[in-house]
Amino acid sequence: MKTLPWFRMYSDFIHDELIEMLAFEDQRHFVFLLCMKNAGSLDKDYPDAEMLDIVVSRRLGIHGEALANAKIRLMKVGLIDSNWQPTGWDKRQFVSDSNPTNAERQKRYREAHKNTSKESNVTRNVTVTLTDTDTDTDTDTDKYKKTRAIAPPDGVDKSVWADFVELRKSKKAKLTQTALDGITSEADKAGWTLENALRECCSRGWTGFKADWVADKTSAKSSKPAESFRERDDRLGRERWEEMTGRIHPGNTKNVININPVELLA
Repeated sequence: MKTLPWFRMYSDFIHDELIEMLAFEDQRHFVFLLCMKNAGSLDKDYPDAEMLDIVVSRRLGIHGEALANAKIRLMKVGLIDSNWQPTGWDKRQFVSDSNPTNAERQKRYREAHKNTSKESNVTRNVTVTLTDTDTDTDTDTDKYKKTRAIAPPDGVDKSVWADFVELRKSKKAKLTQTALDGITSEADKAGWTLENALRECCSRGWTGFKADWVADKTSAKSSKPAESFRERDDRLGRERWEEMTGRIHPGNTKNVININPVELLA
């Protein structure tokens, strides 16, 4: 069957919690796999699985261990299976999109509807009185009332709370008491304080929190506040400097013990 040069992708992609958990590079890799699936590259009859890995490697631009690790990360969040196939493809794509007869059927339908509309216009010049069944109090404002702002929970720093509220607002995720209770419950399961859970959400761009998402972290690390955006950027900058120079960054020397050989021999 001939494939189309496009596929259906929905705007909720950027709000999906699984997508938010991925690094930018893995988000890009997943979109590339969707393109490959639409083009039929993932469904060809290759001699073996290794040949499919080679094709995927060339398309994604990564090789060896980097390719294997990317596959593991995408499988871990349930976006692909072991054969690189996007798991939710059939739920999002319509068979009629790639049906060669669909376009012709749609054309005939539009032509028939157009002719019917022309015929009905002949008798359309009449006066019609519409009955207003809406009450004066039934307004759009009433339907979309803003929820009352939730006060910062006890034990949560006001700045952390403000950052989390702004994060939810930017992603159009209304903050309700039910949502907050769910985060509190998951934080208790993970052995985290609510403030630490909200800090983690802010640092990772999460609108929610699940204990399973941080299960791989040690209890010692979970007792400490998560890195701020600035601390994370500073740390990554030092790591890149060390990779490029092969030396320890001056900012990381506080944990290095300087041993003088002369003193040991004295």
